[in-house]
Amino acid sequence: MSIPDTLGNRSWLQENALKLAEIFPAAWTHFHNHGPLEIGPALKLLGVDWDSEGELARILAWCEKHEFLERKGELIRRNPEYTIALKNDI
Repeated sequence: MSIPDTLGNRSWLQENALKLAEIFPAAWTHFHNHGPLEIGPALKLLGVDWDSEGELARILAWCEKHEFLERKGELIRRNPEYTIALKNDI
């Protein structure tokens, strides 16, 4: 599915928010150890159809902006507070 049909779709996001958050590592991890080789295919399995490294980078920036992902330099992790809130809403 296209990005507007997934990340840009409120219904899709409500249904898949926890799965999206859980793509990212729970502990702080260097991006190159859990980067495009892990995150990219996991996004595609969820139906987020990205076509280039630039598009994947924009998706990661979107995930950080919308608090699925936290970043400190080249370290990333899922946002623990957001993931707990999602689990409590389900």
